[in-house]
Amino acid sequence: MITTTLKRAFFWLSGAGTETLEQCPNWEQRKYVAFGCTVLVPCAFAFIACAYALSTLTANNWVIFSVAAVWAFIILTIDRALLASYRPFMSPIRKLGQFALRFVVAILMGITIAHPLVLLLFRDTISSVIESERAALIETTRDKFDVSKEKVRSNITQLEESIAEQRLKWNESFQAKFIIQEKEDADSAIPGLTADQQKELKAATEEATKPFTDRLTAIEAQSTELTPQYTKLQTELGFWQAEFERELNGQRSGLSGEGPRARSIRSDQLEPRREESKRMGGLLEHLTAEKKALETQVRAAESGAIAAFEVKLKEIELANKAEADRVADLKRKVENDQAASFTTQQNDLRQTIKQQIDTR
Repeated sequence: MITTTLKRAFFWLSGAGTETLEQCPNWEQRKYVAFGCTVLVPCAFAFIACAYALSTLTANNWVIFSVAAVWAFIILTIDRALLASYRPFMSPIRKLGQFALRFVVAILMGITIAHPLVLLLFRDTISSVIESERAALIETTRDKFDVSKEKVRSNITQLEESIAEQRLKWNESFQAKFIIQEKEDADSAIPGLTADQQKELKAATEEATKPFTDRLTAIEAQSTELTPQYTKLQTELGFWQAEFERELNGQRSGLSGEGPRARSIRSDQLEPRREESKRMGGLLEHLTAEKKALETQVRAAESGAIAAFEVKLKEIELANKAEADRVADLKRKVENDQAASFTTQQNDLRQTIKQQIDTR
């Protein structure tokens, strides 16, 4: 019973009539059973191939087997129609056309059935090749990403530096540095007169005392010249005075009193030297008195020059004080104007910097 049912199923697949084939010999029936098997085999392969192809897309078994069954039925129907439409008594042209149609359909069916099976059979090789290509692609993408990441990091660093600079400007915008007075260095301040004032005072005193200093220089030169001569003369005078007294006492000649030698010493040696000593002493005394007078005049001239310079300094100080007061008033006015302008400018600058920071 089962064999008869299977035989009739193969008869149906071959496109032949069951009643007619049952009346034919067994060898004829086996031929059409073979035709039915040739229709069933592509149908089975189509089911397997479609099921595998769908399994790569979804895990729903109901969808996989339903679509695979429909696809297998389509292949079975087309193959059975081609087999059933064949007639051995047709003309060669019709046979050639039917053969060409069957060949084209067979190629399409072979491609649609064989391609999923090829993927199934060579899945490991295909997977290894795909993994190799994917690894190479991932490595290339990673390298590109590293380069892009370094560029982004560099840009981020530059942006952070720019933001830090803008924030520094933002913080500095709250400090009005131009209003702060510059501190005077205490080490640079010279007590008393400045160097220029000292030079000016020295020039004034030298000019006031020049007539006296020139005469003092001449007197000192003359005194320097006369003093050794006067000293020598006093030494000689002392020597001859001692000789004269020895002659008077008789220590040399043995005769007391003024003898010829004593008179000769007095007239030839003592008296000329006494006159010269008196003259030179008077001259040195006159030079000394004149020197003292000149020194007094020099001190007076220096005092006058210093007093005049002090008056001049006082006038300069008063003028400088008036100028300093004027400059201070002007500076305060300018600083007030700058403060108002500074506040407006810094507010605008602060707003601009804030916008730049926010946009970054």
